[in-house]
Amino acid sequence: MLSLTVAFWIMVLLFGVAGMMRGWTKEVLVTSACILALFTINQFMSTLFGFLKWDNNIVLAPELRRWQFNIMTAFLLMLAFFGYQGPTLARSRVGDRLNRRDNLQERILGFLVGGLNGWFVIGSLWSFLEFRLVSASNWVRFTPDIPYPFNPAHITRPAPELASIIDNLPIPFLTQSPYILPLLLVVVFLFILIVLM
Repeated sequence: MLSLTVAFWIMVLLFGVAGMMRGWTKEVLVTSACILALFTINQFMSTLFGFLKWDNNIVLAPELRRWQFNIMTAFLLMLAFFGYQGPTLARSRVGDRLNRRDNLQERILGFLVGGLNGWFVIGSLWSFLEFRLVSASNWVRFTPDIPYPFNPAHITRPAPELASIIDNLPIPFLTQSPYILPLLLVVVFLFILIVLM
C-alpha cells in the first residue's frame, strides 16, 4: 500500500511540474483561489455545519464526517478549478498579460508556485481528514483511535510518528492565529493587483 506521505509529495511534485509548464503568473491566480477557499472554509463552514444541525463540539458519526469532508473538498476544488481555468475563461487583456516569456527563471518560479498550490490543495484535503472544524480558526485534531470516515481497505490513518508533517499541513499551519489567513488573503490579492494587472 502506498503511504499517504509518499502520495502527498508525489502530488505536490506533479503540481510543481504543471506550474512549470503554465508559468508562475497563472499559478499565482490559483494560489489566490486556494487561499480564498481556505479562508471561506475556516470562517463560514462551522456556521453552515451548525445550520445543518451537526454539532461541531463532538466527534460525529463517520457518515456525517464524510459529508463534511465532501462539502469542504467540493468547495476547495471548485475554487481551485476556477483558479486554473480563469485565464482561459477570461480571454481578455488580463489573460494576455499572464502569458510571460518562457525562460529558466519563469519555469523555476512556476515550479515553486505550482508546488505551493499542490501543498494547498492536497494538504488541505489531508487536513480535512485529520482535523474537525469547531469554530473559526479552531480546528481540533482527531485522536489516533478515530479512523478516517472511509473504507479502511482504501485509506488508513498514517502512523503517529508522522505528526510533524501533519502539523505542517495548510489547516494547522494557517490557523495557528486567527489573523494569518485574512492577512495572507489581503497580501495575495494586493500582489495580484499591483504586479499582475
